[in-house]
Amino acid sequence: MPKYTAEEAEILALAAHEVGHAMVCSKYGIKVVKLWINGDAGQTQHAEPDMTDQKQVDGALAVFFGGLEAGAAWVQRNAGMWRGQALRWSRQCSESDLSNYRGLRRHGSVSQAKHQAMARTVISSNWGRIDRLAKKLATDGHLGGRHFN
Repeated sequence: MPKYTAEEAEILALAAHEVGHAMVCSKYGIKVVKLWINGDAGQTQHAEPDMTDQKQVDGALAVFFGGLEAGAAWVQRNAGMWRGQALRWSRQCSESDLSNYRGLRRHGSVSQAKHQAMARTVISSNWGRIDRLAKKLATDGHLGGRHFN
């Protein structure tokens, strides 16, 4: 297991969080424009979902959990946290995502638990790629959508 300084771990977990959002976008056909991180902030820019396509709408709602799940996976694998502890830690970093989800969940056709499970499946099945792209994002500070579209 690689060892990171506290600062490196924070940056890499943030990068994994943003890449997690982008991977869920990609899975559900939502175009990723770009990702960036700067200090302790980051953002994933993506196209709006097609609101007439319920599968894409539910995918867009799962995107809100992509960051939470990827951040939790990163600290679980690299900082030795067990899953529950990792999720609690990641939830603190995902407050704005979860707030946005609560404002839009009425458009979904499945439960919050299902949206989170959709994101978890994407994150776990693409972990190697997420880890590699998170390292690149942490180093470069930005990634273009071409890595996901």
